[in-house]
Amino acid sequence: MADLLRGPFDIKSFALTALFIFAVFYTMYFTRAILLPLVLAVLLSHLFAPIVRALARWKIPSLFGAGLVLFSALALGAMLMTRLAVPASAWMEKAPYSLQRMQEKLLPLRKPMQKVSEASAQIEKITAPENGEPKKTVVEVKHSRLSEILFTQTPDLAAQASSCSTSCSHMTRCF
Repeated sequence: MADLLRGPFDIKSFALTALFIFAVFYTMYFTRAILLPLVLAVLLSHLFAPIVRALARWKIPSLFGAGLVLFSALALGAMLMTRLAVPASAWMEKAPYSLQRMQEKLLPLRKPMQKVSEASAQIEKITAPENGEPKKTVVEVKHSRLSEILFTQTPDLAAQASSCSTSCSHMTRCF
């Protein structure tokens, strides 16, 4: 490594490599709606491949074996969700009471935190410039909730819907 650092260093190569890496991450960020389902499909196909091969040894065609494994995984997920729904709803019913108890326990810390807040306000007041410059106004841009949903979530939904058929056919093809 020391020999490499002593020799000539090509800055163009380093800059191009860095730009390429940034471009790859930029592309991955904006194509995440398509890449995530595809990566999940590939991972699941590799995860379930041994099960499908075992079913193929029992003379079950790989297409039906993949469908059986996929259906079984979905059924297992649905069963787990229904089993966890009752404890989760019980926790949600207890949450307001638990939050109230936690607030009562944290009440003694309120006075010290208020003193810290007052001290920081005094420090800010002392260190503020007094040269007569006008204070800057803060402008807050409010977004419409409907437009935010349409512009941010619609491309993700469309990409996931279009890649669903691709990922499902890829899963049966890999087996």
